[in-house]
Amino acid sequence: MISFNNRSVREKMVFIVLSITITALFLGSSVMFFLVWNNSKSEAISRAHLDGALISDLVVTSLLFNDKISAKQILSKLRNFDRVEHVTIYDMNREIFSKYVAIKHKETIDSDIVFTKSTTTNIDGSFLHLNRAIFDSGEQIGYLHIEFSLTHLEEIRKKYILFFAAIVLMLVLFSYIFAHRMQRIISEPITKLITEMKEISLRRKYVLNVKKMYDDEIGELYDGFEDLLKQIQIRKDATERAQKELLQLNNELEDRVEVRTRKLNESNLALQDSIDTIKKTQSQLIQSEKMAALGGLVAGVAHEINTPVGLSVTGITHLQDISRALKRLYDNEQMTQEDFDNYLETTIQLCESIYLNLRRAAELVASFKKVASDQSIEEKSTFRLKEYLEQVLISLRNRIKQTSVKVEIDCDEKLEIYSDAGAIAQIFTNLIMNSLIHAYEKDKVGTIKLQATFENNNYLIVYSDDGKGIDKEILPKIFDPFFTTNRDSGGTGLGLNIIYNIVKSSLGGEIEVESELGKGTRFTITLPVSIDERVVAHSKKRDSDDV
Repeated sequence: MISFNNRSVREKMVFIVLSITITALFLGSSVMFFLVWNNSKSEAISRAHLDGALISDLVVTSLLFNDKISAKQILSKLRNFDRVEHVTIYDMNREIFSKYVAIKHKETIDSDIVFTKSTTTNIDGSFLHLNRAIFDSGEQIGYLHIEFSLTHLEEIRKKYILFFAAIVLMLVLFSYIFAHRMQRIISEPITKLITEMKEISLRRKYVLNVKKMYDDEIGELYDGFEDLLKQIQIRKDATERAQKELLQLNNELEDRVEVRTRKLNESNLALQDSIDTIKKTQSQLIQSEKMAALGGLVAGVAHEINTPVGLSVTGITHLQDISRALKRLYDNEQMTQEDFDNYLETTIQLCESIYLNLRRAAELVASFKKVASDQSIEEKSTFRLKEYLEQVLISLRNRIKQTSVKVEIDCDEKLEIYSDAGAIAQIFTNLIMNSLIHAYEKDKVGTIKLQATFENNNYLIVYSDDGKGIDKEILPKIFDPFFTTNRDSGGTGLGLNIIYNIVKSSLGGEIEVESELGKGTRFTITLPVSIDERVVAHSKKRDSDDV
């Protein structure tokens, strides 16, 4: 039997909605029926008091003049009152003065009669007994005992039970239809997207063929996947072009080698080894880039979104459990005011927790979408540096959580930069991944720091880690293409070379590195203020001066 946690989101949603609806309807119906039943009994008792007072006033004269015939005539008129079953009038000696019996039933035993000056009532099965004293001008002259039938209350109870049962059945049916409709609206787009991603991983064509169904958070997730797939396709095309160029270069090189081998047989083996190494590197690079991009996309997004959604399902399940516990207390007549107050307080907290986790999921989708869009569109824009770096960290959170390393950002909240956001994201993504792979051993605790300031008309960004550092002998080679100390574990040797080219060529800046073994590594990146940003800054200053 499949456990609840392993069932699909669709089944969980239907089960939870139905469970909460049935529980709420049962509790509400029980309370309503209890109130209606008590109200009916209260009305019967009130009416009994009125009837008792009326009969007492009618037989006062008969008691005063000891006229039993008159009393009997008066009581005979009670036949028009279908609820009055038995009436007995007693004199002050507690002897029966007159009696009325509507139908045959058990005779009233004198010992069961309460002779008191006050009015008392009690319910015995389907009968209501009323005892009261008869007064004339403030002086007691006798006693009155009346038995009323409560069979009409049984009929009222049956009618209300049938009515509430029909209402509950109708609402449960409506809730079932509503739950199926809601789970279809929510789960169908996600199911289609998962199926499409599996097909993409098989056919190796990074094009999303599923149309976006709604313009909500799921629609934003569609857009984010589509942007990332476009980026992967662009990189794939670029890699294939580079492969063709490299293949052409290899062919030309092979031709040259074949010509030179006639004269230099000894150098032929070295050249052939170089060609094999290039081909091997080319194949490893293409395969690693494809699998890393697609694997990181699917695993990262799925893991991050699964956490708040899972917490939301856990909160709803807990709400269902405490509702059942409260129902058991109520059914056993053990529910106290404190139990009910605790239930309300816990329910409010769970609702707030569920709301915060669902909003967290929506924020994660928005962050993935923004980073993906920025990396796929190479345009400069003005953005706040710290806020954007925090969004980059969100996209790397799944990888960072697998280590004992924490990342700190030290930057002014208001610091803005006019640059290529995608290039900035790629720089720090590669730096962080490079530190996680090379600077720290498994389960090694460490700290990565990002410090950004504006000095001397330049942006100064310092990236540092407290890892194991870099040997001085290989430090001058770290920006060279295809240079890596981790090739056996899948390193391509292109990460720092890509960073160097982006900083120098794309952004027109400078990058320097400092490192010692055992003392970590420090990268200092200097980015000049672009011409467009100077125009914007001058415009803002001029507007400020005018004000």
